[in-house]
Amino acid sequence: MVASAFQRGAYYCVSYARDTEYFEQPKIVVPQRSLRNTFGYNESSWYASADVYFLIQKDINVRLKYLLALLNSKLYYSWFYHRGKRKGESLELYLIPLSETPIKIATDSVQTIFEIVTEYIIESKAQRSKGKAINSLIDSFFESLNNLLVYELYFEDIISNAGLAVIKHLRNLVPITEIQSSSRRMEVIQLEYEKLHSNDSPVKNALFNMDTIEFINIIEKKK
Repeated sequence: MVASAFQRGAYYCVSYARDTEYFEQPKIVVPQRSLRNTFGYNESSWYASADVYFLIQKDINVRLKYLLALLNSKLYYSWFYHRGKRKGESLELYLIPLSETPIKIATDSVQTIFEIVTEYIIESKAQRSKGKAINSLIDSFFESLNNLLVYELYFEDIISNAGLAVIKHLRNLVPITEIQSSSRRMEVIQLEYEKLHSNDSPVKNALFNMDTIEFINIIEKKK
């Protein structure tokens, strides 16, 4: 487009116009090349150059944080790695394959569970980046839980038959979006972690036994 502008005599052109809606509203952002599927979430006015892609909500039936949970999962890494584009071991997260990525639309109640787990991960990582003393096991626990949720979403029968279904145990997760205090948000996350990580928790048991399912071993490169 810049070359065509020069041909028209528009020597002052340095780039083509982009719609401001992509920068001003809640969005998912992703670098166009990364060693892993690294998708972030942003609600502020935030601009970047052409090497960053912006995803905004177009379908009211697919919430952004639910989509973020899917895109950051190990199942989706496997899809991007094998069905997307790569340069060596780096994923190329351009318009294609992003626009061709399959998305399963879950019910509102299930999307809410994905959203809350995603909010826990975002908050705990944000607090650690600020130098707060946050238990690092919280991040890895909820990231593993997110991966299992995605597996259950797409392979419900296999996960259920193995006795590893967890969605039914997460209906009462406490949301943190309306909590103003960051310390109070972390208190809620810590309490939910301790509850789900207790020895008698079916969620902890399911996470511990994930590697008994062969396709999960393959996806997570454990075999």
